[in-house]
Formats: sequence, C-alpha cells, structure tokens
Amino acid sequence: MDVIEINDEMSAAFKNSGWLEGLNDTVMTDDIIDQFAQGYVKDMITDKDGNIVGVPGYAGYLAFWVNQEIMDEVGIKSIDTKEDFMKYMKAVSKDGRFGYGGSWEKTYAFNELAQFVNMFGGDYFDWTKEENKEAVQFLHDLVADKETSIEQIADKYDQMNPKINDGKYGCWFMWGLGTDYAKADMLGADKIHMEMVPDFSGKGERAIFTDSWNYVLNKASKNKDAAVKFLQYMADEGGMEASYKAFDRYPARKDVAEKVVPDSDPAKEMYSRYANECNVQGRPLAAQTMEFISDMGTIFQSCMKDEITVDEFCKKAQDV
Repeated sequence: MDVIEINDEMSAAFKNSGWLEGLNDTVMTDDIIDQFAQGYVKDMITDKDGNIVGVPGYAGYLAFWVNQEIMDEVGIKSIDTKEDFMKYMKAVSKDGRFGYGGSWEKTYAFNELAQFVNMFGGDYFDWTKEENKEAVQFLHDLVADKETSIEQIADKYDQMNPKINDGKYGCWFMWGLGTDYAKADMLGADKIHMEMVPDFSGKGERAIFTDSWNYVLNKASKNKDAAVKFLQYMADEGGMEASYKAFDRYPARKDVAEKVVPDSDPAKEMYSRYANECNVQGRPLAAQTMEFISDMGTIFQSCMKDEITVDEFCKKAQDV
C-alpha cells in the first residue's frame, strides 16, 4: 500500500507512529501549505518532529447554524457576541422549544464541548484553565435554565436534524452542508442557514473546527516517486477541483475554493468567511482516540445531569 486516505481519528493515532512519510519538501511546500487552514495542519497532520504527513482532501466545518424564521419571530437581528447569544436563548426557549441544540451522545459531545472551550479561549487539553471551567459552566447553565435540553445526551447528529427541521432549536453546531435541511425544503437564507461563529471571548477571536480525510504516504512504499506525483496533484488546483466535482467535497485550499466553487453554492460565502476570519483548528484527538472521546463524554453527561459538579468535571477531565 503506497497512498492511503485516513480520517482525523486515524491521523491522531498514526501521525507519530513513524509509519508515514514527511511531505514538507515534496508536496506540502510553503507556497502550498499557506492555502490550508494552519491550525488544522498543526493539530492533525503535523507529527512531533514537525513533519507534515498528510494532504487534506476537503474542508468540512463544524458550522454555526441558525433558524432564521425563529430569529425573525423573536426580533433578533444577529448573534455576534456572547451577550447576543444569551439574549437569543432567553427569547426563544419556551413551550418545548430551545434556544440551543446539541449532539451530546457520549461519543459525540466532545465536538461541542471543545468548540465552546475554544470560544471561551481555553485549551481542551488543560482543564486547570479558568476558561475551560467557564465553558462547562456555560453549557451546564443552558441546561439548568431550560435553554437547551438534557434529553439530547442521547442524540447524535442524525437524531438532531429532524428536530431542527421541526423548529425545536434556535441555533446549533453541525457538520456538513445542510443536505437534510435541503431535503426538507428548510435550507435557505430565510429558513435554516449557516452563520458566523459568535465571538464569546470579546477579543474579536472566533474559533471553529474543520475535519477532513487526508492522503498520506506509507514510509515503506516502494513507489514513492509515483506516489509523490499523485499527492502533488491532489494538493494542487487540478486535484482539488476534480475532487470537488467528483465527490462534492469542498476544497481544503481556500484559494482553490474561491476559484472553482460557484457563487451560487450557499456554503461558499460562509465557508470563505470561516477560512479568513476564524481560528480554524483540528478537533482535539488523542492517540487512543475512542477511549479518550468516550471517557470525556461520560463525565460531561454526568456534569450536565448534576451527578458531579463543574469543578469535579474539570478535575476528572484533567485526569482522562
């Protein structure tokens, strides 16, 4: 096996294994790398020695979504700050409807937990930070004030979307380009659409995750020259455009996306803003990925159900 495509979980497990060839000098050169999300490259495909070991195949943001019909109903024009967000929570949450909706099943909850930690300026791998505690307290209070539902600890993303289409949530974070909303005729500027991530820090800093599958080169490959040529093609404009057209995968390079994605694509404007205005990172994954994810999700659920305090959660999270 020469070239392999791996997801972020596999990358976290393999990038420091010594099995993958560094691509800095051959494929991911400075002029190319500048067009990818720098935080993602550092977090997900750079090994402990500084070698870039992958070529991202696409950009897929954990986007912030809103229901415009609900925003119009409650008279909220934008959700740009934490204060805007809380105003929206209070206006929307009533009669079985919630201001915020999340995917809090134990193997999914880390996505949003990490998103809010980043929004508060914390560090998911350091639970001694006050910003981390602030983020968990914030989510806990959303549950306590019935501005989000404790029942969503059973929900993965697939379970959220029907509720979203039914108008149960005012805003949420979600992967993908809104296919389920489009099928329900709910995707659009006047219905359900992506919005800019709010600035919770008050410093003009906006945090967002992207995921991807990455092309990597097996260090034991006997066909490295040919493999490198393929990877150069996939990292270049031609490969990115071909992948976009064949697989409907949004180009990972922001310069290529500007050129090849038509302006009629409803994701283009916001994806471009995410790439240029946000601190784009890879998700916080450890080498023992699923064990780490599951353990964090279990104690997060316990905290949201008031089985442990926020302080106890932070202490347990530091030990995971």
